[in-house]
Amino acid sequence: MNNKYLRIVLGLPLFMALFTGCSQADEYQGITDDGAEKRLLGVTLLATPATTPQTRAATVTALPTDSEVGFFLQAAAPDYAAVNNTKGVYKADESLWLPTDSIWLTRATAKLGVYYPYNAAQTTAGKLNLKAAVRTDDTKDLWSTRFEANNKTKDIRLTLTQLYSRLSVTFVKMADTEYTGTAALTQLKLEGAGIYDGATFAVIDSTYAYGGTTGYTATLNPAVTIKGTNAAADDATKVDLLLPPYGTLTGNITLTATVDTKEMKITIPKAKLGNTLAAGKQYNITVKLKPTALVLGSIQTTDWDSQTPFNGDAEMEDPVP
Repeated sequence: MNNKYLRIVLGLPLFMALFTGCSQADEYQGITDDGAEKRLLGVTLLATPATTPQTRAATVTALPTDSEVGFFLQAAAPDYAAVNNTKGVYKADESLWLPTDSIWLTRATAKLGVYYPYNAAQTTAGKLNLKAAVRTDDTKDLWSTRFEANNKTKDIRLTLTQLYSRLSVTFVKMADTEYTGTAALTQLKLEGAGIYDGATFAVIDSTYAYGGTTGYTATLNPAVTIKGTNAAADDATKVDLLLPPYGTLTGNITLTATVDTKEMKITIPKAKLGNTLAAGKQYNITVKLKPTALVLGSIQTTDWDSQTPFNGDAEMEDPVP
């Protein structure tokens, strides 16, 4: 699924009775040892595919039922113990997505987060690990959002947003230059303040932290061949890169491409990127190949695949007294 945004309806539905003979209202909730009411978290997940150019309207569709999501819950004694990356799966008999380890909501407001798609390798407490990568499909994309809920929370509508920034670089040959080599592109290197090969994202706080190596090198194996002079052609050579976003760029970015074993560099002015690498944004960059140099073409910033998010809202009530 190649989407920037997922629209989620997170509900707390009536789906099980804990005691024989309980009323319909009781079926929403359990009873703790101290007599306090609890409510079990259940989730309905809907996805919003790309908007159409004609209407700019998105059609809401359900996530594939074999998809998985991950839940986080911030510890808040005595009501909540921390939940870190608990898998959520679809239960056909309930038509709901449920955490595999049940999350019970009390009268205290809980701080939660959810992300898609689930990855068991995300083992850092309260955080998701982001890694710069070549994007060949949508399997490395990450969406997430945070929300609050208690045992009286009703229909919660949320929007998951992309956590990565995306550089989509299209390579073509100069129209007025005859390149006689194979034009085999084998490596791309990005350098500059704000370029990191990894970061962490705190799901509940919705903040990024950076560490590790500055700069990012992508090795293309097999190599891709730069061909043609039209960047809009269907067969134009395009390399998609996922990068941890960065708020304010303090310097320009240097792109080094290895073509037919030759290293050639260009400078991408930070101003052309809006002085930022924003999460959920796609930076479409055209680079033209000459025999011994690269020439920077157009730079255009768009939403991820030109998609438009839905606005989310949560309907809250006072907790059970």
